Amino acid sequence: MYRTADTSLWDDPRMRGLSKDGKLLFFYLFTNRMTHVSGIYVITPPSIMHDTKLGAQELTAALAELEAAKGCNGEPDPLVYWDKDRYVMWVVNMFKHQGRGEKNIRSAAAHIVGLHNSPLIDKFVARYPEVGDYLVLGNGVQLFAGGAVYKSARPVSDGSPVVTVHEIVEMWNKIPGIKQCEQVGDTIKKRIAAAISKHRTLAWWIDFCLRIENSDFLCGRASPKPGSLPFVATLYWVTGPINIDRIMAGDFDGKRSATGGWKGKL
Repeated sequence: MYRTADTSLWDDPRMRGLSKDGKLLFFYLFTNRMTHVSGIYVITPPSIMHDTKLGAQELTAALAELEAAKGCNGEPDPLVYWDKDRYVMWVVNMFKHQGRGEKNIRSAAAHIVGLHNSPLIDKFVARYPEVGDYLVLGNGVQLFAGGAVYKSARPVSDGSPVVTVHEIVEMWNKIPGIKQCEQVGDTIKKRIAAAISKHRTLAWWIDFCLRIENSDFLCGRASPKPGSLPFVATLYWVTGPINIDRIMAGDFDGKRSATGGWKGKL
């Protein structure tokens, strides 16, 4: 997984005014393994302290610096926002530096639905209204992906099984390039049901399908090794617990060369 940084960041007066701990924390917040291309994601203080070696008081002070940053005119211009009640972090300008294609916008729309109704979602959509064009909240969730509409009449809520085997199969069959699931037997039903028990919300599965759709390797678009056919993922394969973890960890993001090496998308 790769993240892009603008070298002019060092000329930003907000950065110049940060302490050593503040600068360390800021760079950590857009390069750690929990980040999302949108720049808004869930992360816990213990994880931050473990990775950065900042103590609790040092972390609190550094985070306060980032939230209190001011622009050239002296007006508040935070580098990050922190929702401490839901552990949601937003690196404000990160999204615009990670590429602005439609896939990234759709991925951001799918992702923010699962952020536990954080008040930072409204701030994020106000900053990036193009994401709001792909997102309708209220009685249900409507997201556009793969040229199709994924829609649920039921609200997303933590702790309730808001996604069904049928909905997952329907989403899967709309991903271009994959091997479609034409018949859903008992074996695949049990495998999907086991995955649903760990990942219950529609938003999570939409994000999961978008990651697959964006993978050249999983969708058969990668150049195979000489004498081999391209790998094409099946629904049974992607819903295995190990493969779910690998997909969500970004193991299949990017493009694969003919020699089998991985080249990440910047």
